[in-house]
Amino acid sequence: MNYDNHSSINSMLHIFGIIISGLFFMLAGFTISKQFKKDEKWKHLIAPLLFLVWVLIVSGFFRNSELGGLAQKNGILEYYMYISLLSWNVFKKERKELNRLQKNNI
Repeated sequence: MNYDNHSSINSMLHIFGIIISGLFFMLAGFTISKQFKKDEKWKHLIAPLLFLVWVLIVSGFFRNSELGGLAQKNGILEYYMYISLLSWNVFKKERKELNRLQKNNI
C-alpha cells in the first residue's frame, strides 16, 4: 500500500473511516457521560471519561502538524484507555454483585 498517495481509493476509504470513527467516538463519549449522571454508581467515571474524549479532540488539531505521528498514536491510546476504563469498571461491578449474590445464597 502506498501511504504517500492520498488520492487512491484505499486511502480515501481509510481516511473516511477514521473520521467517522472519531466523530462517533466523541458523540458516544458525551452521550455515555450524560447517561452516567443519572446513576450514582457510575458518576465517578464521568470526569476521567470526558477527559479522555477532550484529549482526543485536542490531539486531533495536531494531526496535520509536525506532531502528526504523535497525535495519531495518542488518539489510538485514548480509544483503548476509554474502552479499558469502562470494561474494568463493568468487571468490578459485576464481580461485586456476584460476590453479594453468593453470600446471600450460602
